[in-house]
Amino acid sequence: MDLTRYAESGGHEFDYEIRNAFRYRDYLIRAFNNDVSYKQFLHEHIAGDLLPQPRRHPTEDYNESILGTGFWFLGEAKHSPVDAKAEEARTIDNQIDVMSKTFLGMTVACARCHDHKFDAISTEDYYALSGFLQSSRRQSAMLDPGRQIESRFNDASVLVEDGNALALHLLDQFSKLDKAKFNKYLIASLEILRADPRWNQAAPRIIEGESLNQVSVSAGEVKHQTIAKQGGYVWGDNKQLWWRGGEVGSQWVLEFSHDGAPSTVLLSGEFTQADDYGIAKVLINGEVVLEGLDLFAPKIGKVRVDFGKVALLAGPNQITFVLAESNAAAKPERMIGIDFLELEAISKIDNESAITVAGTARRDQLNPELLQRLVDAIKNPAAASKSNPFSLLQRVSKKQIQVNDAYSKKLNRHSVARLVKINKWNEDTTLFADFSKGLPDGWYRTGFAFEKAGQPPVFSAVGSLLDGNASVSSGRYGAKFCGVIRSPTFELNQSHIHYLCRGRNATVRLVIDGYTMDEFNALLFHGCKFNIRDSAEFHWETQAGDLRNQLGRRAHIEIIDHGNGFVELEQIRFSNGAGPVDPISEVFSNRSFDS
Repeated sequence: MDLTRYAESGGHEFDYEIRNAFRYRDYLIRAFNNDVSYKQFLHEHIAGDLLPQPRRHPTEDYNESILGTGFWFLGEAKHSPVDAKAEEARTIDNQIDVMSKTFLGMTVACARCHDHKFDAISTEDYYALSGFLQSSRRQSAMLDPGRQIESRFNDASVLVEDGNALALHLLDQFSKLDKAKFNKYLIASLEILRADPRWNQAAPRIIEGESLNQVSVSAGEVKHQTIAKQGGYVWGDNKQLWWRGGEVGSQWVLEFSHDGAPSTVLLSGEFTQADDYGIAKVLINGEVVLEGLDLFAPKIGKVRVDFGKVALLAGPNQITFVLAESNAAAKPERMIGIDFLELEAISKIDNESAITVAGTARRDQLNPELLQRLVDAIKNPAAASKSNPFSLLQRVSKKQIQVNDAYSKKLNRHSVARLVKINKWNEDTTLFADFSKGLPDGWYRTGFAFEKAGQPPVFSAVGSLLDGNASVSSGRYGAKFCGVIRSPTFELNQSHIHYLCRGRNATVRLVIDGYTMDEFNALLFHGCKFNIRDSAEFHWETQAGDLRNQLGRRAHIEIIDHGNGFVELEQIRFSNGAGPVDPISEVFSNRSFDS
């Protein structure tokens, strides 16, 4: 451990942690206790990630050999170097020095400047070793105790591939329709949705926390707190209604108005979470709707809470919070923060819609499965965005607008106008990667999340199969698998990188000259790492920030799925600041709707 300069932090000024360093320490102890041969031990340290038959953990059966490579990334690590390339050279020099002294008993690092005076090591040898290390990538390997993840992935693969085969068959049928037939599908789908009372019920009512009227508070203080975006969470108008200083048993009573007659609604809301927030009983008009609203979390964020069906009075209604003991892990301040409440009407539906997909398809001689796909595409939440042409269909499905050839022409004009902007955008930018046929040459994947090599790309793994081009998706086999795809190394010659993507709980990272400390301190490297905003719709994400100061550097891109989410990628483009134009559905871009 001394030879490989083992430590659990990187030293230098801020002494940032080396995450999971303890796994290398434990690996060493197991290797000595299990009397692993020196040859095997050496192979695992130098290239444990490349062994065709890695050694497995004796009881948990995960890849043990790959842990040996952790020693390469121990040692001092600096934050925010002014010259990342010089820092990379210093790091590699240290790696060569440690490797050669530990496993060869030689000071090979001397050959960085001159041929070694006492050993047969030349500068050519040194820079050959340096080239291996410079072309290698630091990664966080994903362990799989008991191979449980691998087993579940194999089971999911079979189910998903069977489903994709059916979906691709339907899309093939759809693409062969003439425009007159397709217009029939459009009109039939809108007729079905208009007759569906579940689809046409009123939109939920949002009551911002700041608009709630305070009736009383028995302890502490209440105010409208300004609260900026935190870790991807956004508060309405950047504010919340905030109660602090309450005591166990104290009450906070608020009031809101309900128009019309007494009725039952679905009540929910979004509340702030943090390490100093408390637990409260929640009552509506004196009736308990939730015994324990626990708002503790290690880091600040938000949580959506469903209170279920709640009977409301006509006019004023009261919501009461009664403070209980805090979570055992929380600080003892017992705060409560409300972003908003949401009231959703419950439709009184005695019977399902008389107009069904099956019946409409039979009447109009349409394919019922294909018609159902189109209905689902219009209902998809992604279609709510004005940049998505399905938004027109979604809005018209809830209004009494005549659906005819004139409407089809309007839809066509909308599509053509956006296509003109998209074509101009394509001319002003440089295409770096196109994922319509899978991973481009030179890209590679680790983990289970992204599709297997050699498999054809599929349409969206989430939402409608009609709302995007073919793409690479980490959600193909489910949302819980982790994985990373990495680009080849390239020279950064433009100041903006644009990603046509959608996702949830996913990260894009630009690694410049092997520099990875920006996750702790982004000084001089702002914009090199960002989280894809939660979206079911394809959109452009732009990476910029300090990239303009790194032009001419070697770099590579990492697209990371952390699990419990997905990321789907169509294109990556470079520019010097051209403003992105959101995409249009492939369904509309390849078809004319003029009658």
